[in-house]
Amino acid sequence: MNKTMLIGRLTSAPEISKTTNDKSYVRVTLAVNRRFKNEKGE
Repeated sequence: MNKTMLIGRLTSAPEISKTTNDKSYVRVTLAVNRRFKNEKGE
């Protein structure tokens, strides 16, 4: 089992699904206050 800690606000309800091999996974979207800029400054 993998363990990950994400810090932010959920923007929608988590979606629990299964792969074609019957493995479970969860899809989430998070909002955070930290701004991000790429190498071009965009």
